[in-house]
Amino acid sequence: MAKFRIEQPDGKVYEIEGPDDLSQDQIVELARRNLPQEFAGGNVQVKAPEQASMQQAVNDPESELLSDVGTGFKELATGVAEGGANVLDRAAGWLQSGLNKAGQTLAGSNWGDALSGQGKLVDNFAPAREGYGLTRGAGRFVGEAVASSPLAALRGGALVQGAAGGALLSNGNSVGEVAQDAAIGGAAGGVLSGLLRAGSRIAAPNVPNDIRALLDAGIRVTPGQLGQASGSRLGQIAARTEERAASTPFVGSMIDGARARSLDDFGRAAVNRSLEPIGLSLPQNVRSGRQAIRYAGDRISAAYDALLPNLTVQGDQQFLTDLGAIHAEAQTLAPGRADQFNRILEDLNRFWGGNTTLDGQALKRVEERLGQRIRRYTTSSDADTQDLGDLLGEVQQALREAAARQNPAEAAQLRAINQGYKSLVQAERASLNSRGEISPNGYSQAVKRSSDTVRNRGYARGEALNQDLSDPASAVLPSRTANSGTSDRQQAASLTANLMGLAQAPFYAGAQVAVPVLTRQRAVSPGLGRLLEYGAAAAPIAAPAAVDQLR
Repeated sequence: MAKFRIEQPDGKVYEIEGPDDLSQDQIVELARRNLPQEFAGGNVQVKAPEQASMQQAVNDPESELLSDVGTGFKELATGVAEGGANVLDRAAGWLQSGLNKAGQTLAGSNWGDALSGQGKLVDNFAPAREGYGLTRGAGRFVGEAVASSPLAALRGGALVQGAAGGALLSNGNSVGEVAQDAAIGGAAGGVLSGLLRAGSRIAAPNVPNDIRALLDAGIRVTPGQLGQASGSRLGQIAARTEERAASTPFVGSMIDGARARSLDDFGRAAVNRSLEPIGLSLPQNVRSGRQAIRYAGDRISAAYDALLPNLTVQGDQQFLTDLGAIHAEAQTLAPGRADQFNRILEDLNRFWGGNTTLDGQALKRVEERLGQRIRRYTTSSDADTQDLGDLLGEVQQALREAAARQNPAEAAQLRAINQGYKSLVQAERASLNSRGEISPNGYSQAVKRSSDTVRNRGYARGEALNQDLSDPASAVLPSRTANSGTSDRQQAASLTANLMGLAQAPFYAGAQVAVPVLTRQRAVSPGLGRLLEYGAAAAPIAAPAAVDQLR
């Protein structure tokens, strides 16, 4: 139903409802029937207004919205078809011109003029409805871009593809005008593609694998470390700049502090590797180094002690096989060490027999005796003693694996504790220095050493326990070096050095802020990065179409 307005000669206006398709006479008759007093008598003169003012359908808002949306989609689709037709027309024009040139050269006739009799496809489209010009234009842009997409196969990158699109869509009638349009298309395509690719790198940066591994472990890196790992020329410049500025007042202390934080983060990450299997991590108030190692050791021991009362272990065939392999390896130790290894095993001989079953308390005593020797030997400065400690650690591991096999209810927790213990031993070995710090190089050596045992030979393949952390750390993070303070005092005495350091400090602070933004997934989106990358690939084709519509 629609509402119609009837205007009388005296200026009064009445509204009546009726079907949408009523004629003027039907509207008057409907008015007389519904409003008999106002339109009484046959001699009543009804002013016949113009059609636009006499009959106005007043639809409900929902119907108007649906009508507008439908018209908009229609205009958009028409624009897409019109844009595609425009590209085909222009391609046909280029083909006609080329055939004419070839015909004139070879036969003295215009071969391409036969195409002109077909007319232009774009002439079949009516103008856009009033108020929908922008919608039609958007459709034409999409149609032109899609129809021009085969140009993306051209070699030469964004500039060449954009120039080809500009020439294809040119309205020029001379070589100069076409060349100008080609230059505009090439420039627009190249600039837009470059901007989108830059946005893609910001949204989803290509972070080097070593840096990503450190960041995933919670280790902060400095701008110079990030630049060095990137391998790019700009990154190398950033790394060298940071290295030179490290001895400059003001900014040098900032760099030293950033590097120290990286090393502290690494030390905590190495110790956390031992706590992760049992579902724990270092509290923030526990410092990296000896305090962190002591904390982790206490928690791992407590977890194992809580489990021991529930265990019973017997020396099964698999354990004896493992022990035989370890014993054979012990014969390669330095003179006297093999005998020492045998004596230790004889001290624990009550367990090695196949008929002996150990309850939790007995197993705990065996563990304690082995553990004391392992900690003492592996932390020794003597390499031969460390080898002896490594083999005793293999015995302890074989014992715990036997316990896991024979106690299936506790097997998962036992293996988690065992893995945590092996990671802790690596951290302990890496901290054998005067500071008690876990250095990257020391940790890498500890990981390698722990793999060079009877059953763990995966270091050469990159499969050793925690090698995924030790390799990136030794490649990116520096070891802490002592500073005598001589160069600092000399620099501090130089007014020029002080001014240079003061001027550089804000820039380095900004670079530090940029590192987490450019490397982490916080505040960035891999999905957005891929979308922008796709846009950069399409830009050389889309830009000339956009320029053509903006004309």
